[in-house]
Amino acid sequence: MRRHVSRRTEDAGLPRFGRRLPVMIAVIEQPGITVNELARTLRMAKSQVSGIVSSLGSQGVLEKRGDPEDQRLTRLYPTEAGVRQAREWREIFRSALADAVHGMTEDEADRLIEGLRALLRVMSADRE
Repeated sequence: MRRHVSRRTEDAGLPRFGRRLPVMIAVIEQPGITVNELARTLRMAKSQVSGIVSSLGSQGVLEKRGDPEDQRLTRLYPTEAGVRQAREWREIFRSALADAVHGMTEDEADRLIEGLRALLRVMSADRE
């Protein structure tokens, strides 16, 4: 799946987010999040998140802003380009997934659905 999505993102002229995608999505969903909060949310090392944030900032898809109420904090916000690229990437991913599912037999699709339900149960239990 990764190979198909990578090929399609390259064909569309989009940069590959790769491991940076969860960071970008979290910032889009929680504008103003700090690096510490982001690291906790994603269960990643702060140093790793900081490196990814720097990379995304240099690409112009994420920006850092000081917190007006607490000068010690730096908050992260997506840029318009970042939101647009993430939206385009998601559409490419959905399209690749739809193409893969379309080629399945009914029995394969039923097994996939059952597997996804089991995964959802496990992930839901992990959150609690």
